[in-house]
Amino acid sequence: MILILLALFLWFLFFIWISYGLDKRPVDVEQNEIEQTVSVLVAVRNEQQNIAQLLKSLNGSIGLEQNLNVILVDDSSSDETVRTAKEAASEMSRLEMTVLEPSVQGKKHALKVGLEQVSSEWIYLTDADCEVGPTTIQRMIATCQSSGSKAVFGPVLIKGNTLFAGIERHEHLNNQVVSQSLFSRGIPVMVNGANMLLHHSVLDLFGESLKNENVSGDDVFFATALPAEDRAQCYSKDAAVITKANPSWSSHWNQRLRWLSKQQKQGTRAAMFSATLFCLSVLHLYTLGWMFLQEMWIWSILYLGIRFLVELSHHTIWFARLNERVDLRHAILLSLIYPIYVLVMASASLVKPTFIWKGRTQRV
Repeated sequence: MILILLALFLWFLFFIWISYGLDKRPVDVEQNEIEQTVSVLVAVRNEQQNIAQLLKSLNGSIGLEQNLNVILVDDSSSDETVRTAKEAASEMSRLEMTVLEPSVQGKKHALKVGLEQVSSEWIYLTDADCEVGPTTIQRMIATCQSSGSKAVFGPVLIKGNTLFAGIERHEHLNNQVVSQSLFSRGIPVMVNGANMLLHHSVLDLFGESLKNENVSGDDVFFATALPAEDRAQCYSKDAAVITKANPSWSSHWNQRLRWLSKQQKQGTRAAMFSATLFCLSVLHLYTLGWMFLQEMWIWSILYLGIRFLVELSHHTIWFARLNERVDLRHAILLSLIYPIYVLVMASASLVKPTFIWKGRTQRV
Protein backbone atom coordinates (compact mmCIF):
# COMPACT_ATOMS: atom_id res chain seq x y z
CA MET A 1 0.00 0.00 0.00
CA ILE A 2 2.84 2.41 0.87
CA LEU A 3 4.45 1.75 -2.51
CA ILE A 4 1.18 2.55 -4.33
CA LEU A 5 0.64 5.77 -2.40
CA LEU A 6 4.26 6.84 -2.90
CA ALA A 7 4.10 6.31 -6.68
CA LEU A 8 0.85 8.29 -6.95
CA PHE A 9 2.04 11.08 -4.66
CA LEU A 10 5.32 11.60 -6.52
CA TRP A 11 3.53 11.61 -9.88
CA PHE A 12 1.10 14.22 -8.55
CA LEU A 13 3.99 16.37 -7.25
CA PHE A 14 5.71 16.13 -10.63
CA PHE A 15 2.66 17.58 -12.38
CA ILE A 16 2.28 20.28 -9.72
CA TRP A 17 5.92 21.25 -10.26
CA ILE A 18 5.34 21.60 -14.01
CA SER A 19 2.18 23.65 -13.48
CA TYR A 20 3.92 25.94 -11.01
CA GLY A 21 6.41 26.96 -13.71
CA LEU A 22 3.73 28.09 -16.15
CA ASP A 23 3.02 31.77 -16.62
CA LYS A 24 -0.32 32.43 -14.92
CA ARG A 25 -0.73 35.91 -16.37
CA PRO A 26 -3.18 36.36 -19.27
CA VAL A 27 -1.59 36.78 -22.67
CA ASP A 28 -2.11 40.42 -23.61
CA VAL A 29 0.20 41.75 -26.31
CA GLU A 30 -0.61 44.83 -28.37
CA GLN A 31 -0.46 43.83 -32.03
CA ASN A 32 0.19 46.86 -34.20
CA GLU A 33 0.98 46.83 -37.90
CA ILE A 34 4.62 45.77 -38.31
CA GLU A 35 6.55 48.38 -40.26
CA GLN A 36 9.99 46.74 -40.28
CA THR A 37 11.21 44.32 -42.94
CA VAL A 38 10.89 40.59 -42.27
CA SER A 39 12.88 37.76 -43.84
CA VAL A 40 11.74 34.15 -43.66
CA LEU A 41 14.57 31.61 -43.71
CA VAL A 42 13.72 28.01 -44.60
CA ALA A 43 16.15 25.13 -45.15
CA VAL A 44 14.47 22.47 -47.30
CA ARG A 45 15.21 18.93 -48.41
CA ASN A 46 12.81 16.76 -50.40
CA GLU A 47 9.71 18.80 -49.49
CA GLN A 48 7.97 18.79 -52.87
CA GLN A 49 4.69 17.75 -51.24
CA ASN A 50 4.75 20.46 -48.57
CA ILE A 51 6.56 23.55 -49.81
CA ALA A 52 3.65 25.08 -51.74
CA GLN A 53 1.41 24.92 -48.66
CA LEU A 54 4.07 26.63 -46.55
CA LEU A 55 4.44 29.45 -49.08
CA LYS A 56 0.67 29.82 -49.32
CA SER A 57 0.42 30.18 -45.55
CA LEU A 58 3.22 32.77 -45.49
CA ASN A 59 1.49 34.70 -48.26
CA GLY A 60 -1.58 34.86 -46.03
CA SER A 61 0.27 36.58 -43.18
CA ILE A 62 -1.48 39.71 -41.90
CA GLY A 63 -0.30 42.70 -39.89
CA LEU A 64 2.82 43.27 -42.00
CA GLU A 65 3.21 46.47 -44.01
CA GLN A 66 5.95 45.11 -46.28
CA ASN A 67 6.24 41.95 -48.34
CA LEU A 68 7.98 38.94 -46.83
CA ASN A 69 11.46 38.22 -48.15
CA VAL A 70 11.59 34.41 -48.30
CA ILE A 71 15.07 32.85 -48.44
CA LEU A 72 14.76 29.21 -49.44
CA VAL A 73 17.96 27.18 -49.07
CA ASP A 74 17.82 23.80 -50.78
CA ASP A 75 19.75 21.06 -48.98
CA SER A 76 20.47 18.84 -52.00
CA SER A 77 16.88 17.78 -52.64
CA SER A 78 16.46 14.82 -54.96
CA ASP A 79 12.86 15.69 -55.87
CA GLU A 80 11.20 18.73 -57.44
CA THR A 81 11.18 20.90 -54.30
CA VAL A 82 12.87 23.91 -55.93
CA ARG A 83 10.74 23.86 -59.08
CA THR A 84 7.54 23.50 -57.06
CA ALA A 85 8.55 26.37 -54.78
CA LYS A 86 9.33 28.70 -57.68
CA GLU A 87 6.04 27.93 -59.40
CA ALA A 88 4.06 28.48 -56.20
CA ALA A 89 5.85 31.71 -55.29
CA SER A 90 5.28 33.19 -58.74
CA GLU A 91 1.55 33.29 -57.99
CA MET A 92 1.87 34.95 -54.57
CA SER A 93 1.89 38.74 -54.40
CA ARG A 94 3.15 39.10 -50.81
CA LEU A 95 6.32 37.05 -51.23
CA GLU A 96 9.70 37.93 -52.68
CA MET A 97 11.62 34.66 -52.83
CA THR A 98 15.31 33.90 -53.24
CA VAL A 99 16.39 30.29 -53.81
CA LEU A 100 19.91 29.21 -52.83
CA GLU A 101 21.43 25.84 -53.70
CA PRO A 102 24.74 25.40 -51.84
CA SER A 103 27.01 22.50 -52.73
CA VAL A 104 27.73 21.43 -49.13
CA GLN A 105 25.09 19.24 -47.48
CA GLY A 106 23.37 19.55 -44.10
CA LYS A 107 20.63 21.69 -42.59
CA LYS A 108 22.98 23.70 -40.41
CA HIS A 109 25.16 24.57 -43.37
CA ALA A 110 22.06 25.52 -45.33
CA LEU A 111 20.99 27.86 -42.55
CA LYS A 112 24.44 29.46 -42.42
CA VAL A 113 24.33 30.09 -46.16
CA GLY A 114 20.89 31.63 -45.79
CA LEU A 115 21.97 33.89 -42.93
CA GLU A 116 24.57 35.49 -45.21
CA GLN A 117 21.72 36.80 -47.39
CA VAL A 118 19.65 38.29 -44.57
CA SER A 119 19.42 42.07 -44.25
CA SER A 120 15.99 42.52 -42.63
CA GLU A 121 15.21 43.79 -39.15
CA TRP A 122 13.46 40.54 -38.23
CA ILE A 123 14.26 36.97 -39.28
CA TYR A 124 11.62 34.27 -38.98
CA LEU A 125 12.59 30.60 -39.20
CA THR A 126 10.27 27.68 -39.85
CA ASP A 127 10.26 24.26 -41.51
CA ALA A 128 9.01 23.40 -44.96
CA ASP A 129 6.40 20.95 -43.64
CA CYS A 130 4.69 23.62 -41.51
CA GLU A 131 1.76 25.95 -42.10
CA VAL A 132 2.27 29.38 -40.55
CA GLY A 133 -0.81 30.99 -39.05
CA PRO A 134 -1.96 34.35 -40.48
CA THR A 135 -1.09 36.22 -37.26
CA THR A 136 1.93 34.16 -36.24
CA ILE A 137 4.73 36.43 -37.45
CA GLN A 138 2.96 39.59 -36.30
CA ARG A 139 2.30 38.07 -32.86
CA MET A 140 5.88 36.86 -32.51
CA ILE A 141 7.31 40.29 -33.35
CA ALA A 142 4.85 41.97 -30.97
CA THR A 143 5.99 39.61 -28.21
CA CYS A 144 9.63 40.47 -28.87
CA GLN A 145 8.90 44.17 -28.79
CA SER A 146 6.75 44.09 -25.66
CA SER A 147 9.19 41.88 -23.72
CA GLY A 148 12.35 43.62 -24.92
CA SER A 149 13.79 40.27 -26.01
CA LYS A 150 15.88 39.49 -29.08
CA ALA A 151 14.38 36.10 -29.90
CA VAL A 152 11.03 34.45 -29.36
CA PHE A 153 9.91 30.84 -29.71
CA GLY A 154 6.34 29.83 -30.53
CA PRO A 155 4.25 26.65 -30.32
CA VAL A 156 4.11 23.92 -32.95
CA LEU A 157 0.82 22.03 -33.18
CA ILE A 158 0.22 18.59 -34.70
CA LYS A 159 -2.64 17.71 -37.04
CA GLY A 160 -3.80 14.35 -38.36
CA ASN A 161 -6.86 12.10 -38.49
CA THR A 162 -5.45 8.70 -37.53
CA LEU A 163 -5.28 7.15 -34.08
CA PHE A 164 -1.49 7.35 -34.16
CA ALA A 165 -1.65 11.03 -35.12
CA GLY A 166 -3.98 11.70 -32.20
CA ILE A 167 -1.63 10.05 -29.72
CA GLU A 168 1.32 11.98 -31.16
CA ARG A 169 -0.68 15.22 -30.95
CA HIS A 170 -1.45 14.59 -27.28
CA GLU A 171 2.19 13.84 -26.48
CA HIS A 172 3.35 16.91 -28.40
CA LEU A 173 0.89 19.21 -26.60
CA ASN A 174 2.20 17.86 -23.33
CA ASN A 175 5.75 18.59 -24.51
CA GLN A 176 4.78 22.16 -25.39
CA VAL A 177 3.57 22.78 -21.84
CA VAL A 178 6.63 21.17 -20.28
CA SER A 179 8.77 23.32 -22.59
CA GLN A 180 7.14 26.49 -21.29
CA SER A 181 7.56 25.40 -17.68
CA LEU A 182 11.25 24.63 -18.15
CA PHE A 183 11.77 27.81 -20.20
CA SER A 184 10.41 29.96 -17.36
CA ARG A 185 12.96 28.33 -15.05
CA GLY A 186 15.85 29.25 -17.35
CA ILE A 187 16.06 25.83 -19.02
CA PRO A 188 15.19 26.44 -22.71
CA VAL A 189 15.79 22.85 -23.76
CA MET A 190 12.57 22.02 -25.60
CA VAL A 191 12.14 25.04 -27.86
CA ASN A 192 11.33 24.35 -31.49
CA GLY A 193 13.16 25.88 -34.45
CA ALA A 194 10.09 25.34 -36.63
CA ASN A 195 8.61 28.51 -35.10
CA MET A 196 11.37 30.93 -34.14
CA LEU A 197 11.86 34.67 -34.62
CA LEU A 198 15.15 36.56 -34.26
CA HIS A 199 16.14 40.20 -34.22
CA HIS A 200 19.04 41.00 -36.56
CA SER A 201 21.22 41.94 -33.56
CA VAL A 202 21.56 38.25 -32.54
CA LEU A 203 22.24 36.80 -35.98
CA ASP A 204 25.94 36.33 -35.21
CA LEU A 205 25.10 34.44 -32.03
CA PHE A 206 22.70 32.22 -33.96
CA GLY A 207 25.41 31.59 -36.54
CA GLU A 208 27.79 30.52 -33.77
CA SER A 209 25.23 28.03 -32.46
CA LEU A 210 25.26 26.30 -35.86
CA LYS A 211 28.94 25.37 -35.59
CA ASN A 212 28.53 22.37 -33.27
CA GLU A 213 28.70 18.86 -34.72
CA ASN A 214 25.25 17.72 -33.59
CA VAL A 215 22.92 16.66 -36.39
CA SER A 216 20.14 18.57 -34.63
CA GLY A 217 19.78 21.32 -32.05
CA ASP A 218 20.22 24.61 -33.91
CA ASP A 219 17.22 25.92 -31.95
CA VAL A 220 18.13 24.63 -28.49
CA PHE A 221 21.81 25.53 -28.57
CA PHE A 222 20.93 29.05 -29.72
CA ALA A 223 18.30 29.49 -27.00
CA THR A 224 20.74 28.26 -24.36
CA ALA A 225 23.42 30.69 -25.55
CA LEU A 226 21.05 33.67 -25.29
CA PRO A 227 20.97 35.67 -22.03
CA ALA A 228 17.69 35.07 -20.20
CA GLU A 229 16.52 38.65 -20.81
CA ASP A 230 17.00 38.23 -24.58
CA ARG A 231 14.74 35.20 -25.04
CA ALA A 232 10.98 34.79 -24.70
CA GLN A 233 8.18 32.37 -25.50
CA CYS A 234 4.84 33.25 -27.07
CA TYR A 235 2.49 30.57 -25.81
CA SER A 236 -0.58 31.44 -27.85
CA LYS A 237 -2.43 29.77 -30.69
CA ASP A 238 -2.24 33.11 -32.52
CA ALA A 239 1.51 32.52 -32.74
CA ALA A 240 1.42 28.84 -33.68
CA VAL A 241 2.45 26.86 -36.71
CA ILE A 242 0.82 23.57 -37.66
CA THR A 243 2.59 20.50 -38.97
CA LYS A 244 1.46 17.02 -39.97
CA ALA A 245 1.83 14.09 -37.63
CA ASN A 246 4.39 11.48 -38.54
CA PRO A 247 2.79 8.97 -40.91
CA SER A 248 4.13 5.89 -39.10
CA TRP A 249 5.82 4.65 -35.95
CA SER A 250 9.15 4.34 -37.79
CA SER A 251 9.14 8.00 -38.84
CA HIS A 252 8.15 9.00 -35.29
CA TRP A 253 11.02 6.89 -33.95
CA ASN A 254 13.53 8.51 -36.31
CA GLN A 255 12.32 11.99 -35.35
CA ARG A 256 12.58 11.29 -31.63
CA LEU A 257 16.07 9.85 -32.05
CA ARG A 258 17.06 13.06 -33.82
CA TRP A 259 15.70 15.07 -30.90
CA LEU A 260 17.48 12.74 -28.49
CA SER A 261 20.80 13.54 -30.16
CA LYS A 262 20.57 17.14 -28.93
CA GLN A 263 19.07 16.38 -25.51
CA GLN A 264 22.29 14.71 -24.41
CA LYS A 265 24.17 18.02 -24.61
CA GLN A 266 21.72 20.30 -22.85
CA GLY A 267 23.31 20.69 -19.42
CA THR A 268 22.90 19.41 -15.89
CA ARG A 269 19.47 20.88 -15.10
CA ALA A 270 17.91 19.42 -18.23
CA ALA A 271 19.52 16.07 -17.45
CA MET A 272 18.04 16.19 -13.94
CA PHE A 273 14.56 16.68 -15.37
CA SER A 274 15.01 13.73 -17.75
CA ALA A 275 16.39 11.58 -14.92
CA THR A 276 13.40 12.45 -12.73
CA LEU A 277 10.96 11.43 -15.45
CA PHE A 278 12.91 8.20 -15.97
CA CYS A 279 12.87 7.34 -12.24
CA LEU A 280 9.15 8.05 -11.97
CA SER A 281 8.50 5.79 -14.96
CA VAL A 282 10.57 2.99 -13.42
CA LEU A 283 8.74 3.40 -10.11
CA HIS A 284 5.38 3.24 -11.90
CA LEU A 285 6.24 0.07 -13.81
CA TYR A 286 7.72 -1.54 -10.70
CA THR A 287 4.58 -0.71 -8.70
CA LEU A 288 2.32 -2.04 -11.42
CA GLY A 289 4.39 -5.19 -11.82
CA TRP A 290 4.35 -5.82 -8.07
CA MET A 291 0.55 -5.50 -7.98
CA PHE A 292 0.20 -7.89 -10.90
CA LEU A 293 2.41 -10.46 -9.17
CA GLN A 294 0.31 -10.11 -6.02
CA GLU A 295 -2.84 -10.48 -8.16
CA MET A 296 -4.13 -7.16 -6.83
CA TRP A 297 -6.35 -6.59 -9.84
CA ILE A 298 -8.78 -4.13 -8.24
CA TRP A 299 -5.92 -2.12 -6.76
CA SER A 300 -4.19 -2.10 -10.13
CA ILE A 301 -7.27 -0.65 -11.81
CA LEU A 302 -7.68 1.95 -9.04
CA TYR A 303 -4.01 2.87 -9.26
CA LEU A 304 -4.10 3.32 -13.04
CA GLY A 305 -7.37 5.26 -12.79
CA ILE A 306 -6.09 7.71 -10.17
CA ARG A 307 -2.84 8.19 -12.05
CA PHE A 308 -4.80 8.93 -15.23
CA LEU A 309 -7.05 11.43 -13.42
CA VAL A 310 -3.95 13.30 -12.23
CA GLU A 311 -2.77 13.56 -15.83
CA LEU A 312 -6.21 14.40 -17.23
CA SER A 313 -6.92 17.19 -14.73
CA HIS A 314 -3.67 18.93 -15.61
CA HIS A 315 -3.78 18.28 -19.36
CA THR A 316 -7.31 19.69 -19.60
CA ILE A 317 -6.12 22.99 -18.12
CA TRP A 318 -2.80 23.01 -19.95
CA PHE A 319 -4.19 22.31 -23.41
CA ALA A 320 -6.88 24.96 -23.01
CA ARG A 321 -4.08 27.55 -23.00
CA LEU A 322 -3.70 26.75 -26.69
CA ASN A 323 -7.44 26.39 -27.30
CA GLU A 324 -6.98 22.64 -27.65
CA ARG A 325 -9.04 19.86 -26.09
CA VAL A 326 -8.12 16.51 -24.61
CA ASP A 327 -9.30 13.47 -26.56
CA LEU A 328 -9.94 10.77 -23.96
CA ARG A 329 -9.04 7.91 -26.32
CA HIS A 330 -5.62 9.33 -27.03
CA ALA A 331 -5.08 10.38 -23.42
CA ILE A 332 -5.82 6.89 -22.07
CA LEU A 333 -3.63 5.12 -24.61
CA LEU A 334 -0.71 7.49 -24.07
CA SER A 335 -1.04 7.18 -20.30
CA LEU A 336 -0.64 3.41 -20.60
CA ILE A 337 2.30 3.34 -23.01
CA TYR A 338 4.23 6.47 -22.03
CA PRO A 339 6.27 4.98 -19.13
CA ILE A 340 7.48 2.19 -21.43
CA TYR A 341 8.21 4.77 -24.13
CA VAL A 342 10.36 6.74 -21.65
CA LEU A 343 12.40 3.64 -20.82
CA VAL A 344 12.88 2.79 -24.50
CA MET A 345 14.15 6.30 -25.27
CA ALA A 346 16.45 6.20 -22.24
CA SER A 347 17.89 2.92 -23.49
CA ALA A 348 18.38 4.43 -26.93
CA SER A 349 20.39 7.27 -25.39
CA LEU A 350 22.85 4.67 -24.08
CA VAL A 351 22.99 2.47 -27.18
CA LYS A 352 23.17 5.46 -29.59
CA PRO A 353 21.54 3.77 -32.60
CA THR A 354 21.55 5.11 -36.13
CA PHE A 355 18.45 6.69 -37.62
CA ILE A 356 17.34 7.94 -41.02
CA TRP A 357 16.37 11.57 -41.50
CA LYS A 358 15.60 13.16 -44.86
CA GLY A 359 17.15 10.17 -46.60
CA ARG A 360 20.43 10.39 -44.67
CA THR A 361 21.71 7.99 -42.04
CA GLN A 362 22.68 9.70 -38.78
CA ARG A 363 23.67 8.57 -35.27
CA VAL A 364 22.33 9.68 -31.89
